[in-house]
Amino acid sequence: MTLRVRNDTAKAIASAIRRQEQALVQVYHRIGTTAVNAARERANFRDQTGNLRQSFGYVVLLEGRTVESDLSVSESEQYAAKVIAEYPRMTGVIIVAGMEYASYVADKGYDVLDSAELTAERIAPRLIQELERKLKLTD
Repeated sequence: MTLRVRNDTAKAIASAIRRQEQALVQVYHRIGTTAVNAARERANFRDQTGNLRQSFGYVVLLEGRTVESDLSVSESEQYAAKVIAEYPRMTGVIIVAGMEYASYVADKGYDVLDSAELTAERIAPRLIQELERKLKLTD
């Protein structure tokens, strides 16, 4: 038995899926932007060259594909690529500090990405709920 879907129905379904994906990407964009801004504002280390703060950025992934990137330093791109390789089917946002010494600074007790993580954890549930209401995925 074969089920045939009319072409216009298939197009409507594909269009609805694209709109939902775009809305989800917008949510991840807001999370990434807000988290990176928080990290830059609240970082409590002395950044002599500005490189570490400039290496803060994010990547939005949709089923493992990069659909948006705010990485201004090549080290951030390289580090994000390693993380993406570990999660090849991920949908979400990855926030990075791309300089190789970022973990060393964090291990010394300084806020490198702690504020970014806390900010993302705080705003994500509200943004996801807003998206669900917008898309009418919940009652």
